[in-house]
Amino acid sequence: MEKINTLMFSILVTMVVTACGGGGSSISSISSSSSSSSSSSSSSSSSSSSSSSSSSSSSSSSSSSSSSSTSSSGGAYTGQLAIVASGPDLLLVGMDENGQLTERSRASLTAVLDDYSTNHGIFGITKHPTQNTVYVTSMNDRARVNFVTDGGWGNARIDRFSYDSNTITYEGVAFLMQGPLRFSNPSFNDSTSELTMVLRNQGATDITINTLVVENLTIGSSFTSDCDSAVLSTDDTCTLVITAGEGEDAYGEIAITTTDNEFYTAVGYDSDSDSYLAYGLQNAVELDNLPYCVNDSWGDINQLGSCAPTALAISADGTRVFVNEDSNDTVVVLSLDSVSGEMAYLSSDTSSVELQGIAVNGDATALYSGDYVLTVTDDEVTNFSGISGGNATEFIHIDGVGDRLISTLGNSSLAVYELDTDPLVPTEISSVAPTSWNAVFQHHSSDLSVFASVGYTTIESYSFDGADLVEQDSLDLEITTTECDDAENTCDFTVRGVQVTPDGSYAMASWFYKVQDSPIAAASLPYWGGIIAVGIDAVTGELTEVDSMTLASSSRTVLFVPTP
Repeated sequence: MEKINTLMFSILVTMVVTACGGGGSSISSISSSSSSSSSSSSSSSSSSSSSSSSSSSSSSSSSSSSSSSTSSSGGAYTGQLAIVASGPDLLLVGMDENGQLTERSRASLTAVLDDYSTNHGIFGITKHPTQNTVYVTSMNDRARVNFVTDGGWGNARIDRFSYDSNTITYEGVAFLMQGPLRFSNPSFNDSTSELTMVLRNQGATDITINTLVVENLTIGSSFTSDCDSAVLSTDDTCTLVITAGEGEDAYGEIAITTTDNEFYTAVGYDSDSDSYLAYGLQNAVELDNLPYCVNDSWGDINQLGSCAPTALAISADGTRVFVNEDSNDTVVVLSLDSVSGEMAYLSSDTSSVELQGIAVNGDATALYSGDYVLTVTDDEVTNFSGISGGNATEFIHIDGVGDRLISTLGNSSLAVYELDTDPLVPTEISSVAPTSWNAVFQHHSSDLSVFASVGYTTIESYSFDGADLVEQDSLDLEITTTECDDAENTCDFTVRGVQVTPDGSYAMASWFYKVQDSPIAAASLPYWGGIIAVGIDAVTGELTEVDSMTLASSSRTVLFVPTP
């Protein structure tokens, strides 16, 4: 997909103003049905500019359990909380009244990513409207791997985490946008001539394997398995072993039947080249209770399905989830069980949503991406219309004012719309177009008086008085490492998310490096990411870097959450 893949999550939550000081004048109060959002990117396009120096860099490779905003007597945390993605990890980060950042807790998907590609990472974070629960979308990151040998999108999933002011905890899978059964990468034992694969149930419900059959074995080969008639609960495994025959080569075609599906794949080992042949399990049955992209696997064992979930929008009542599926440019509609936290497939639309911003209105009858509008009727998405898609789209309701739509348009402008005249025809109130690519993502204070946008290496600030958006300041965010100073290593620094504190006094931006133009560098360098805290002057909008954290993996999204 030759486009900028980005994400703004829009969910209907209460915005809580923290006592951080500063901020602009209020145009009105936000009702309890307001919108909190986060941003993300998939990765298909990047800036050509390299990064240079960094200010106030502080490593965050280890956890910290305290913060200056926590009282010495162990009282409640009073700072701003952010949930930050770093590869497959989620960090709970505190930002105090001076903009200083401290990691408070960390949780990871790693334990459930058995034999996934090393490039698997979190692309977006969305908070539940009434619970201290966040849902994350994750998938393969095409910016990091060799597409031919390691696959593209896929391995997609939605998982859930809970948090309080001190801890973030992994709670389990919410919805798999891939098959529930997964084979491990094969391994061959020279001394026993055995090719071994482990079959795992990575889904949320039990799976009964009725049969596992291996056909077209190499001459003299045989197989054993403990998978026949096995009942696999979540994360349970069984094993398949093919013992090589003549020439110490092993090959077999595998067919698996379960209660409601059939799967097939092939696996092999060539002793002469010491190489493996393996494919991901393909669904033999086109199930009508799964998105198309779940079945549309591209073959590599490191890629199940072709799904690329970026944006999520959760309805105000917490019963419906709308997923922007970027691989096919469609919207997937899921139901959400408020008790179990699990999601179930309802439908997919056939209209392009373009780019990755997505938001849902108060009664879940309309979806927005930029000024694109899609009607939602009986859990079906239809009637696509609009002019420009958006990367960072929000729906909010303002008490005494009405419904507002806020979005970046394409990658280079920011606009505010009213929806009271007709929720299906956004009417622009004001827009601003800063330097090209500097408005890929946006966020704002809770009263809308202060806005910030980011794109590539720049953060911009704006004021808004309810009628006019006015650009105030622009700041280039420059970061470097000694590895990227090497002439052979081209490191492309890319900002992929921004949040503004409720009072408008600080912004936080997330970033990552795309290592390009050097296969050696791409294979050997860490895939860094990080976050940067930026102060915003209450009067002039002047931007000043105040603190930063460098992370070991790409940081594609950040989300401010109310402090419990």
